[in-house]
Amino acid sequence: KKWLKLDPALRSPLLNLILNRTVFRDIEMRCGLLELLLVLALREAASESEAEVCLTSFLQKGIAVELSPQKGGADKAIEDDAPYTEDNALAFVGGYTVSGQTIETSVQDHGEVKSEVSSFSVDQECLCSCNATAVGIFCLGASSDNSFTAVAHREASNWFMEQQSIDANVGGFNYHATFDFGDTPGGPRSVHGYALVGPGPVRTTQFSATQSASGCAEGIGASVCLSTCSRYNIPSKQLAAKCSLDE
Repeated sequence: KKWLKLDPALRSPLLNLILNRTVFRDIEMRCGLLELLLVLALREAASESEAEVCLTSFLQKGIAVELSPQKGGADKAIEDDAPYTEDNALAFVGGYTVSGQTIETSVQDHGEVKSEVSSFSVDQECLCSCNATAVGIFCLGASSDNSFTAVAHREASNWFMEQQSIDANVGGFNYHATFDFGDTPGGPRSVHGYALVGPGPVRTTQFSATQSASGCAEGIGASVCLSTCSRYNIPSKQLAAKCSLDE
């Protein structure tokens, strides 16, 4: 009631202040406040009972309010409970480039730690095939000296992927990597990962990199992916169809 009696000229600044207070860091709390205050502040005919319905809905089911303007291709910002689709899967299929740095560390004979940071790049890696299931996108991929599995999933509107090498041909070790695609499945991404090593004193490797979007014309071009995928007997029909290539 006090809010409804407040001078409308003061409502907007107060609304911004409440939503930007650091105490409201929790996304659900901010969304709940936004939903409730929008009912009170932006609908002049709003009643107290309408506000109570809104608050009850927030407490019982949570809020799905977009706090920032949607970008082009807003249909990619899918809610958590939306099913994974074959279109989602196809977005990850294609060739891409990699550029980043590694830190390699080992313990020397006298106990001192030695480390070295170096740059690396990959002209072409390939996601050969991806399939949608009820719980994620499951993929197989390869590069000139390595094959790997990858599983993508969505959290709110952001896409992530976990990748696991198969054959230990990159520097003689297997690796695990995590990708952040933002809100675009198959788009440009950041990646962080590490070598999987055994017990005892070992040489460890961690890396951080960026990758281009998965596509048909990235890097050398997806046409080279057909032979790369075939080398590891990984199906590439999706890739060939997406990029109009002859298998």
